[in-house]
Amino acid sequence: MPCCSAINCSNRTEKGYRLYRFPRNDKNRAKWVHNMRRGGNWQPSEAARLCEKHFEKTQFENKRADGKVKLRPNAVPTIFNLPNPPLNTECLKRRHYKDDDLFEELSVENSLLRNRIECSQNTSINALQIQNRSICEELIKIKDTLPTHFIEDQIKVFVENVKKS
Repeated sequence: MPCCSAINCSNRTEKGYRLYRFPRNDKNRAKWVHNMRRGGNWQPSEAARLCEKHFEKTQFENKRADGKVKLRPNAVPTIFNLPNPPLNTECLKRRHYKDDDLFEELSVENSLLRNRIECSQNTSINALQIQNRSICEELIKIKDTLPTHFIEDQIKVFVENVKKS
């Protein structure tokens, strides 16, 4: 008793479904196999069939004198109970976590982010401290030179005053 070869389909003649042989023409046969998306190198055997549910109504000859429902010669099955395969499985891979694993991973990520922030703050503080030290050193140098200049200027003024008198 033949049954449908499509994935997720268990229709059979006993259930009242019409089943159709795969075309002998290689080109049409390849279209049928491709649309079924069975994967790999699957090829239909002589006994393989597809049921009427996989063909649109337009794929059947409408008005036959004998009243039978027949597929058109170039009919191609297009209706299958399959999700569309992803175009790029790399993008769609998801990691599955247990709640504890997810919590632990998020906790680790949060602590790493906190450490980065602290490091950048510490780096900024260190840079400011270095800048502050160099400014302080400059001020000390200026203080050291100021009295000397001031005293030298005072001495010059005193010497000039002495010469004038």
